[in-house]
Amino acid sequence: MARLATGGMGEIFLARLEGAAGFEKLFVVKRILPHLADDARFRGMLIAEAQIASKMSHANICQVYELGETDGQLYIVMEYLEGITMLPLLRRCSKENNPLDFGFVGAVIQQATDALHYAHELRDRNGEYMGIVHRDVTPSNIFLTESGVAKILDFGIAKVKDATAHTQPGTVKGKYAYMAPEQLRGASVDRRADVFALGVATYEMLALRRLFQRKTDYLTFRAVMEQPIPDVRRYRPDVPDVLAETLNRALDRDPDQRYETARLFGTAVLDGLGKRPWTQGELSDFLKASFSSELHQRTAEVSQAIHRTKPGTPSVGRQTMPLIVQDDPPLDDDEDEFPSVESTLSDAPPLEMLRRNANTGQPGDFVGTTPPPFGGDSRTGSGPSLDALLPPASQQRRSILWPLVAVAAVGIAGAALFLV
Repeated sequence: MARLATGGMGEIFLARLEGAAGFEKLFVVKRILPHLADDARFRGMLIAEAQIASKMSHANICQVYELGETDGQLYIVMEYLEGITMLPLLRRCSKENNPLDFGFVGAVIQQATDALHYAHELRDRNGEYMGIVHRDVTPSNIFLTESGVAKILDFGIAKVKDATAHTQPGTVKGKYAYMAPEQLRGASVDRRADVFALGVATYEMLALRRLFQRKTDYLTFRAVMEQPIPDVRRYRPDVPDVLAETLNRALDRDPDQRYETARLFGTAVLDGLGKRPWTQGELSDFLKASFSSELHQRTAEVSQAIHRTKPGTPSVGRQTMPLIVQDDPPLDDDEDEFPSVESTLSDAPPLEMLRRNANTGQPGDFVGTTPPPFGGDSRTGSGPSLDALLPPASQQRRSILWPLVAVAAVGIAGAALFLV
C-alpha cells in the first residue's frame, strides 16, 4: 500500500491482510532492494534474520511472521507498529532542553533489558543454547508504541553461536557509535556487547547528548576506543551516584568488567534511579502528548493509503506508491538538536599511536586510519574490521619517514639559500 522506508540493502512496505466479513490487519513487508535481490550475501542475511526472529516470541520484540519469495524476491512479514523510535524523542528533548523523567528512563530500560535477556537466553527446539547477540542496539532500534510498549527492532545483523556463514571473522557490523570496542575490532562478541550498546543509549537518554557519535568515522572510532567517558552528572546533575557508577560499569571497555547479562544491568539501573518505572499507561500518555501531531499525521497517511488501495476504490490515471515519511532523518542533520558530548580528540592521528603502529605493526590495535563509508552511510556498517584497513608495516614506516626526509631536505635547501 505504501513504502515506509528505504535503506542501504532493503526497503519496507505497509501491507494489508484481508479476510472474510471485512477482516483486515496491517503488516510490514521487508524485502531486499531489487538490484540486490540476486546477491547471495544479502539473501543469506535476510534468511538469517527471519530464522532468528521466528524463534522469538516476546512482548518487547518486534514479531516476524513469515519468510516468503515471489518472482525471485525474498521478503519477510513483520508486525506493524504505531509510535516512534527513541531517536526523534531524544532529538526533541535535547533541542528543548527537557530532561526525561527518571520513571520514563526506567520503564524503557526495564522493557528493553527484558527483551534482550530473553533473546540472549533463547534455546532452539533441541534445547541448545543459541547465543544470540543483537549487535545493533541503538535509539533507532528501540521503538515506543502508542500503547506504551518498548520493542527491540531489527535482528538483521544478529549473531548466533558458531555462525560463520554471513559474518566472517574480522567483519564489523552495526552502528559505530554504539559498538563495543571488541566489536569495532572485529573480534568475537557475546551478550556483553549488547550491554555496552544499551549502556550508551541509557547515557544518551539521561544526558541528552550523543556519547560517541562524532562528525567523522575516524573520530567516532577513537571516541569509542580511547576517549575518557564524561561523567553523566556533567549534563544531568541530579543523576544519583549509584546510577552513574552503573553506567560506568556497563560502558567499561573491558567486557569482563561489564554486567554479565542485560537483566543484571536493567536491575542495577532501576535500583540506581531510586524511582519506580512508569507504567505502560504513563508511557502511552507521555508519547501521545509529546508527539500528538506526528502520530496524527502518520495515522492520516496510513488511512489514506488503506482507502486508496481498497477493492472497488476508483483510481484516476496511473498512481505511484505513496511514501510515508519516517521519523529518523540522517544523523548529520541533527547536530544542533542532539549534540555530542565535549570531545578533546583532534582530527589528526596521535603521533604516539602512529609510532607504536609503525614500530610494531600489531593487529588488533586501533590505528589512525579513516575507513571508507559502508553502503553510503558512515554510521551504519557491515564491512571490514580495523585490522583489514591497515597497510603493511613497511608502508607505515615509509609514511612516517618520508615526511621527515622531506622536512630535512627543505631545511637544507633553505640554509643553502641563506648562505648564498
